[in-house]
Amino acid sequence: MEKEKVYLDSTIPSYRASELSENAVTLVRQKITIDWWDKNRGNYDLYISEVVLDEIKEGDTEEAKKRLELVAETSLLRYLPETEETAREYMKYFNLPDKLYRDMYHIACSTIYKMDCLLTWNFTHLANFHMRKQLERFNRKLGFETPQIVTPEELLDDKGGEE
Repeated sequence: MEKEKVYLDSTIPSYRASELSENAVTLVRQKITIDWWDKNRGNYDLYISEVVLDEIKEGDTEEAKKRLELVAETSLLRYLPETEETAREYMKYFNLPDKLYRDMYHIACSTIYKMDCLLTWNFTHLANFHMRKQLERFNRKLGFETPQIVTPEELLDDKGGEE
């Protein structure tokens, strides 16, 4: 059976590699990410873009090294002009400031490459109901299918659950 294709945004290696937080919400997300990464990521074909690499290289050098090591085996999606054009279309459609270009690039990349899902902890600009609905509507107009935008919690394999 073919594995599902999952595009990782930078929040995934960031949550997996960073020291455990004292903030309760962040800590829970980190533990879910660690659990998914260690137990379930092998069930999927994982992909990242150059934008993800750029983002995870930023910040503390040692932390960046950990993040880069985590994604070393992940398939890198090559740059396509269509991805950049689509990201810019999203920027215009959603009337977003330039600082959110990378978020729109993640969506565009996962859309253009026909990923099954985009995995993220970014609830503000990616994994939220209103964004998903508007994105689906706009992608239909553009002739694209919208990947699912999910968190690692949604991809945990619950071995004890009923089908």
